[in-house]
Amino acid sequence: MGTTPFDLDALEVESDTAEPFHFTWGGQAFTMPLLTQMEWQEQTAFIRTDDPVDSVRLLLGDQFDAFTAAGRLTVARLNALLGAWQEFQGVGLGESGASASS
Repeated sequence: MGTTPFDLDALEVESDTAEPFHFTWGGQAFTMPLLTQMEWQEQTAFIRTDDPVDSVRLLLGDQFDAFTAAGRLTVARLNALLGAWQEFQGVGLGESGASASS
């Protein structure tokens, strides 16, 4: 009695086609992926870090330098950004493990 192996290549996941989070800062457009769109290694690093700079770097990837150059970012604005990103994908504050105030 043989079993059919689970075919991960054929799997279609809703988050694969979900729209990422879009925002503007300093007159520039940026995007951040949903938690479920991140590669598992990046998501694990994001969840484990207590460093807000590392959190934002993981979320923005190649956009990080442009983001940091776009203007002076206060902790209050960063918290608002991360809160809006979490709310956009239905993740409550504290559930992701990353917080700018930790």
